[in-house]
Amino acid sequence: MGRSLPHRPFDRPYKPDGSYYVGGTSDLVYHNPIQILTEEVAQLQNYRMLGNAFAELRLMPGLTYKTSFGTDLGLTNDYVYYNAKHPYGTGNGRIADNRRWMTNILLENTLTYSKLFRQLKLDVLAGHSFQRVMTSTSGIDGNGFPAPSFDVLDAASVINSATTNLYGNAMESYFGRANLAYKERYLFGASIRTDGSSRFSPQNRYGYFPSVSAGWQVSKEPWWQMPSTDLKVRMSYGSTGNQEGVSNYAYQALTGGGFNYDGKSGISITGFGNDALTWEKANQLDAGVEVSLWKGALSFTVDYFVKNTTNLLYNMPIHATSGFTSITSNIGSMRNKGLELAVNGNYRIGELQWQSDFNISFIRNRITSLIGNTDLLSVGNNRGLQVGKDIGSIWVYKMIGIFQDDKEVPSRNLKPAYVRGCALRRP
Repeated sequence: MGRSLPHRPFDRPYKPDGSYYVGGTSDLVYHNPIQILTEEVAQLQNYRMLGNAFAELRLMPGLTYKTSFGTDLGLTNDYVYYNAKHPYGTGNGRIADNRRWMTNILLENTLTYSKLFRQLKLDVLAGHSFQRVMTSTSGIDGNGFPAPSFDVLDAASVINSATTNLYGNAMESYFGRANLAYKERYLFGASIRTDGSSRFSPQNRYGYFPSVSAGWQVSKEPWWQMPSTDLKVRMSYGSTGNQEGVSNYAYQALTGGGFNYDGKSGISITGFGNDALTWEKANQLDAGVEVSLWKGALSFTVDYFVKNTTNLLYNMPIHATSGFTSITSNIGSMRNKGLELAVNGNYRIGELQWQSDFNISFIRNRITSLIGNTDLLSVGNNRGLQVGKDIGSIWVYKMIGIFQDDKEVPSRNLKPAYVRGCALRRP
């Protein structure tokens, strides 16, 4: 369908004699989509296996040790055969055969302890996890087949390209959590975790992310006089880490092979690397109220939050004369704050069950600092980052009007004035 959209309304796939109109000619500007679909054989096969095994050991009353091992294995075969009549068939047939093997393993070990001291309940968890994701790819492209029935690469007279690749990442984590509940009315929690990612250099590999929380189940107080209404007040403050958008080897200066010349093998620089790269960290304060009316038939949730993010991960533009146009960096910090409202209805009227949800958010973000103590950082495509402005702001020329007559055009001897880098003229 997508290949058909650029064609003209009067274009036709077949000539009067039944042969194809060929793209790139006066008869047909673009490739013939019917010819492409008819004269190729495409096979995409995906195989995936998910597995998980665990064991639990009760060491003493309330204390449990658990170990688990999970796998996610995937194999993809992508085969395309273009016969001699296909636009990409090079006149004698072509095959592109690509394969991908992905392994994702996760190992976790945890200790949990639960104890009730009269009206005080204690839950504690400590654990360690390790995850590794590896991907192996290979691809071969060949053409020149003696007949359409020879549809395997072994019969190709020319191998255009053969590629292989292997890449992956790993993360190791240590974590702990403790929860206290007194009389089921006063709730307290604290947690800490440290994550180490292979995407960062050894000196910046680990990030530390603590958090605390508290809640008050007001409706469980003895003086509460509305049994069909629940009220809960809560507050939390904590840190979370982010490594998304960082490639597997972003901190390393890389070279790659395959840049051959004159029959001799060659290598080239494929990445600068940034060994100062580290975790993006968000510290967030959240305060909320939950109200449930008529035994849950109608509920309201109100949340106010302030989120300060430091070490923002961003592809920072650099001069193209370096051979690259950007480098992954921690470019600055940002603050998000806002209000979130949610309403939920769940009511039964006879045989009718009514459920509805409504939510709305008011969020404002501002950049609070940028790398190098600069006030403005261009990120290309009319977009820029500026302290005090929204992230992702679009910068365009400031429009002051349209000249209606040639007489209104200023003369050349007028002095220029500058508005945010845009040259205007004034008398």
